[in-house]
Amino acid sequence: MKKIMIVTAAATFALSAAAAPLQFNKRLFKAAAEPGLILNEDFEGYQSSTDWLPQGWSIECKGDTHAEGDILGNWHVQPRTSFQLPAPSSGMHYACCFYQSSSTAKSDEWLYTPEISLNQGESLSFYLWIDPGTMFNVPGDAELDDVNNFDVKATFQVWMLPEGDEPVMLEDVADRYKGITLREMYANASNDLLKQTYSLKDYAGKKVKIGFRYVGSDGNAFFLDDVRVSLPDATARYELPWSTLYAGFSLYDENWDYLPQDCAVFPAYTDLTLTADYAPGHNYSWEYQVPGHNSQFSSAEGDELTMTMLPDFSNEATAANSLYSLPALTASGNNLITASYMHPAKIMMAGGNPARHVMDQTTGNDFYINYGLLPFPVNHDGVDIYVEEPMAFGEPGVPIFGYSDRVNEWWFNHFFEGEPEEGDAMRMIGFMNMYFATEQPLVIDKIWVMAKGQYDSNIRLKAQIRALNEDFEDNGDVLAEAFCTAENVMWAQGGVQQFLTLVFPFDEPISVSTQDCPYYIVEISGFENGGVTWLAPEQSYMPDHSGLCRGWVSLEASRGGVTGTTMVPIANFKNEYNENMYNSFAINLGASFPYLRAADETAEAPELSDDCPRVEVPLLSWYPGEQLTVDVPDGFEAAVEGRWNQARLVLTALKDGPAGNFTAKVKCPGIELAVPFSSKGVTVAINDILNDGSARTVTGIFTTDGRDTGITDIARLPEGIYIVRYADGTAAKISR
Repeated sequence: MKKIMIVTAAATFALSAAAAPLQFNKRLFKAAAEPGLILNEDFEGYQSSTDWLPQGWSIECKGDTHAEGDILGNWHVQPRTSFQLPAPSSGMHYACCFYQSSSTAKSDEWLYTPEISLNQGESLSFYLWIDPGTMFNVPGDAELDDVNNFDVKATFQVWMLPEGDEPVMLEDVADRYKGITLREMYANASNDLLKQTYSLKDYAGKKVKIGFRYVGSDGNAFFLDDVRVSLPDATARYELPWSTLYAGFSLYDENWDYLPQDCAVFPAYTDLTLTADYAPGHNYSWEYQVPGHNSQFSSAEGDELTMTMLPDFSNEATAANSLYSLPALTASGNNLITASYMHPAKIMMAGGNPARHVMDQTTGNDFYINYGLLPFPVNHDGVDIYVEEPMAFGEPGVPIFGYSDRVNEWWFNHFFEGEPEEGDAMRMIGFMNMYFATEQPLVIDKIWVMAKGQYDSNIRLKAQIRALNEDFEDNGDVLAEAFCTAENVMWAQGGVQQFLTLVFPFDEPISVSTQDCPYYIVEISGFENGGVTWLAPEQSYMPDHSGLCRGWVSLEASRGGVTGTTMVPIANFKNEYNENMYNSFAINLGASFPYLRAADETAEAPELSDDCPRVEVPLLSWYPGEQLTVDVPDGFEAAVEGRWNQARLVLTALKDGPAGNFTAKVKCPGIELAVPFSSKGVTVAINDILNDGSARTVTGIFTTDGRDTGITDIARLPEGIYIVRYADGTAAKISR
């Protein structure tokens, strides 16, 4: 698997002065020190210096002197500087020790904790990243099934240094990998820092220091984080619903722009229920921002939390992006250390679509950049492509989830394992993501896919949204279809293969909700149409947080005269760390969760009459009024003005219109709102009322928020609602 590096360019754009980063409320939840917690170091006090260490910590070099300028070959604290490095287990920083710049230099680097006093029942825990494949002198001709009895060249050790006693080594991690096959050793590799735990019962009542040792030469780096000496931790964790979508990439330009902070997007005016992962003997509590009240925090007890996702109408910026911190869960119990947890996405949004407010420094104009929706948090999970080894020397790797002239041959060999029968055939159809529908409609107007590859002017790929039934079966129920031709491809230079953004615009927006289907897929196909030389779709780099595989490929298989379609989850394959790929493709939905509802659902239906031939009904609308349509019976006129909590339905009764009870149907993509109203029948036209032939003189015309229009001739007013002041001291509300 080749991991591509796009972070630097995207992050630079996201944080540039010309494009202000997304603004959100942020509150940190961190448990205070408590009895049973003796040592707790997450290295988050880092102060931008290679020689900074936490208070009481120290380092010692017992090996060869470092080459001049080699500042990373000893233990130090740093942030994650690249997706090529593992992510810290928490926060932004960790301790690490790299190999020396000279491959022959002998490293013997020590990192010591402060001296601590141990009691009964504590254990040592920390998170560690190691690369076992670089810890041994494995010859180049070794086979995967060879037993690892090779010499250790670099290792990580944990030492206990009791006061007044000789140091004791708790473990040399290289010992874990001796006597097993190389295949097993490589299978134990991970791209995450993994938790390590050691009992300290033999040192109860003693004062000790703990030493972490990097010893050897020509090895790889070791990363260390969240060092704790404590009683056992409580277990605090929760998952977001499987229908959750996250802010993805934008179409701002070809450079794969995305927000600098992950954001989970939920429909507005729906309940979000979170449940703590159960553990016996635990008590749970929550702290959360109250949706609809940006600055208000609240708390709750129990293993379940339900919030209603309300937009924040404090101002235009919060209405456009109603952002809140995801809840913090705290778990506690007898003889347990209290633990807190927040989902890695950190931020959630109520309704709409993630957008970033940008100021064009050249023109001075401001605008919003809208972001697609992905089934994974791109900042936390990263993206990469999956490529199998070339089938012949000098050829590129085979992008088995995409297209090349070797893909069908690769799948043929994979399925029939070199023993095909006459008439056997395999053809790659496409790749897809599976999604969980929400009760509130998701409105989609386009799809775009991140990929690497080469194409020409004949490219014509197809994106299709198809419904699945309750048994996850695809019966060919097509909800929407769009095509990507050469004019819809955005590309940036990326070496041999270009960075591609493949855009599939729909003729008109479509909506998907549980009223249509419980699940649906988005499939990208059409490679057989020509125009594509080589294509590898991007996919999430980290496995899914909840262990769900959303990425699949579809294949056409023929055997024994029978041809059919088979679906293969990409979790059937392993990444470079030998982990099953519970991943998703980077298929962005150009979509939003709109809302449209009465501002007061308990209000009485308005009544039109000669005394009141025009009324306004306050609405809450994601779309601006001009994008909504209103159907009313003959004899009435209606339109929606304004947006968000300033939207209003304006109903007007025409002269000699009917009397009775009626309904105005307000429509936006995916939603239809019925607004009841009644009329006594109007005998005088509204313009006759506003222009009654009297000699009243207009002295001022104002908008509903009190701004003077500077116009005194009603006929010159643009459409809208106004307050007219007359010379006789009277005033009237009019609509144009």
